[in-house]
Amino acid sequence: MKTVIISQEVFVAMRKKAEHHIKGFNGTGYGHNDVDPQIMAWMSEYAVRNLYREGGINCHQNINDPDSPDLTIPAHNTLSTHVGQTGRHEEVKCWKAGYSWSNFGCTVRPFHAEKYERKGRARVWFCEVDMIALTVVVHGWATPADILQSEIIETGGRYGALNHKVEVLNKIHEVMAWVVYDKDGWF
Repeated sequence: MKTVIISQEVFVAMRKKAEHHIKGFNGTGYGHNDVDPQIMAWMSEYAVRNLYREGGINCHQNINDPDSPDLTIPAHNTLSTHVGQTGRHEEVKCWKAGYSWSNFGCTVRPFHAEKYERKGRARVWFCEVDMIALTVVVHGWATPADILQSEIIETGGRYGALNHKVEVLNKIHEVMAWVVYDKDGWF
């Protein structure tokens, strides 16, 4: 795992953008309709983007287009199956700090996993976000095929449903050899 610190300046800019962004939605609800989940998503995407950039890999965070992938690596030669986009496309899933990956963070809805596969996403990153400490812990990644092959379980709670349980994540250094892990990491 790798912890990335988000600067106060970047966090404030994300909050302003998120407040403006959600004005386009009616009421509150799950995910993109609330300010804090939107900021958490952007913080996690920003963290993975910055890890790529540390290694000199051009990576863009696509926050202005909800139909775009979370991240695009434009110099990559792979053509996307998403109309009009080239490069390697990746998604980022996140959860609130304080929950453990094994108990709460390791599930992906079948709808999302199928969408990632259909749209040709190269990988899905998994991150834990602490909005108070302004930190993101990047735990690892899985391919959409890995997710689709994982066991389906029923989760409880407010948003309980059938979900893929992704028990094994690939390590960050399998993609980013230059990343130095945190001490006593999850892996």
